Amino acid sequence: MQGWIRRRFARQAQLMGAMMDRIGLEPGQAAAHPQALAAASRRCLWCPAAQQCGHWLEENCQAQRAPEFCPNAAYFESSRGG
Repeated sequence: MQGWIRRRFARQAQLMGAMMDRIGLEPGQAAAHPQALAAASRRCLWCPAAQQCGHWLEENCQAQRAPEFCPNAAYFESSRGG
């Protein structure tokens, strides 16, 4: 696998995990629907807002929900049962 794609996978996985942590979404909740989680992972992998996401995560230690720019905001909310 090319180095750039490996780095992107690692960065985006880290951002997605950090986002779930910040909004209080447990991994088990996110994994309850494997197909939806796979789609969310793909959205995150190719998200054009990675830099904005990183800045948001640095500025927010805890939040009620994902920011509006996040393409997975609705998925995260529905996974929490909200």
